[in-house]
Amino acid sequence: MYTTGLVNNNLANIRYSSKALIEIKNTASLNSLTTFEKDLQKTKIGAIKQKMGYYKIPLEVSYAILDKKFGVNLIGGFSTLFLSQNKIALVSSETNVNLGEANNLNPIHFSTNIGLGFKYNMLKSFQITIEPMVKYQLNTFSNNSGGFTPLFVGLYSGVGYSF
Repeated sequence: MYTTGLVNNNLANIRYSSKALIEIKNTASLNSLTTFEKDLQKTKIGAIKQKMGYYKIPLEVSYAILDKKFGVNLIGGFSTLFLSQNKIALVSSETNVNLGEANNLNPIHFSTNIGLGFKYNMLKSFQITIEPMVKYQLNTFSNNSGGFTPLFVGLYSGVGYSF
């Protein structure tokens, strides 16, 4: 929930760049207001949208466990990620206001990954691959993240052609 206010709401991990005076509230604090206060504030429903982007430099090693028509690889590695995009906005049916950026994202962080690679050689030079992976992020946030550490589970697939 949000409403116009006298000052920007001080959400803990936002560095405000917007001059819009918006107070952001959760529904519990709204329920503590009287009907008169709710009508006076003209509270509206919205959502906080966060957009983060990174440039990634990976280093990965693949070890072939089985190398036949059907192959299995053990994959491991790590990556360095450089923060390239950091935006936080308030979005609703009535408005889209850029509030600023997160102040608890480290500009450089690392990730480790481990997974399996399955490949099937359809022809001598053409193969299909499927790779289930787990990626664990290290040092993504500063110390005020509430103990949150991102973990990604992904299923990567592709086709390969060698000549």
